[in-house]
Amino acid sequence: MLKEAVALGRFQPLHDDHLAYLLNVKSRCNFMWVGLADFPLAVPDSFMTPIADRSASRANSKTFFERMQDVTSALLKAGVSHGEFRVTPFACDSAQGHEPLYDRVITSKL
Repeated sequence: MLKEAVALGRFQPLHDDHLAYLLNVKSRCNFMWVGLADFPLAVPDSFMTPIADRSASRANSKTFFERMQDVTSALLKAGVSHGEFRVTPFACDSAQGHEPLYDRVITSKL
């Protein structure tokens, strides 16, 4: 069992598969960081919202705080205690125009 692990996603909106993913990550660690991501337009990913639509308001119906409440509520309802996770913002592109952090984080093993 890992001491800590990270689960990243937009969770926009949160659904059962997101919760299953979060619980899977939590089952592998004592403490889970949940990074709520807002992906920049420059990050290609064929499994997610098309790049051109990612920043559109229709693809982002909830604010960070609404998503934080959704994730927190779902994890607590699923039996994860408040002391076992923290929800935090996660910027997927690094500062000053360097390469996106997304590829380095997502492809790293837990």
